[in-house]
Amino acid sequence: MNRSIWKWLAASLTLLLALGIMVWAGLAAYLHHRNATWLEEAEAAYAAGDWTLAKHRLERYLPQDRTNTELLLKYANACRHITANRTASLQSASVAYLQILSQDPGELDDTRLADAAPDGLGYADLPAFLATADGAKALERALRDRLDDRLQAELIYDPVTKRFSNLGEDENAFAARLTATPGVSAKRTALETKIAKLQRDIATKEQEVKGRKWEKWLSVFTVVFRNLASLSGGKGKVSTTGMGGVLTKNRMENTAEQRKASLEAQLQEAQQQLAEVSTPDPSRFERRVIKPAKTDVSLIRYDVVWVY
Repeated sequence: MNRSIWKWLAASLTLLLALGIMVWAGLAAYLHHRNATWLEEAEAAYAAGDWTLAKHRLERYLPQDRTNTELLLKYANACRHITANRTASLQSASVAYLQILSQDPGELDDTRLADAAPDGLGYADLPAFLATADGAKALERALRDRLDDRLQAELIYDPVTKRFSNLGEDENAFAARLTATPGVSAKRTALETKIAKLQRDIATKEQEVKGRKWEKWLSVFTVVFRNLASLSGGKGKVSTTGMGGVLTKNRMENTAEQRKASLEAQLQEAQQQLAEVSTPDPSRFERRVIKPAKTDVSLIRYDVVWVY
């Protein structure tokens, strides 16, 4: 395939890519304009009391903004005002109210509930399905499914001690409390004991290194003096006797130094761990969102208020 064909293919692909981007941008602009128009018409119809048009336009717009509780409330209110096909409209309003409650349940002031209805109104019986055992179980399941999410909280977590803060506790208070917990105190005591032992072992190894060094140089001087005596005696020959001992002493010295270095590394690590335990650095803390497991949530009491 010659170069001209490659150029033609590259140009074609570039053109197709540019057309695709233009189509995508045009479609995005159209959808944005369409949704904005639906919302504008819905707001205008709602303000003018044209409940049917408001319901129709909101039904088109809300799939793009499902969590907008303000618009869901307007949609439910519009459905409640529609008299034609009353049953279907009230069912649509009920679905909207359920969506609002599932997203942001409000707090109910039970002190305002009364046994008698306001003048001109009366209390109707609860729906039949709520009075059955299956209805109660369905309510309990729905409550238990929601409670774990409603009880979630963001806490501070320390990856070193693997502990969580208390609810509402700031980083400084959490760090101060960590140093006083029994587990941290026990770990600090264990580290202090370990550090003291390592320091004693290092001091012992320090003496051993000095002793090995002295033995090595003593062996070296012994070999040197022996050869000096041999040369001064007119033999003119260098003796290697004792060199094996020098090498052995040197190896023993290196081994002692390596063991000392290993102990010093362990001491440094233990001291760093002690510093982390004794004075926690808030910068190491993490923030984690936790919530109870569904099996850990128990329903002690619940009341049913039927609003329609």
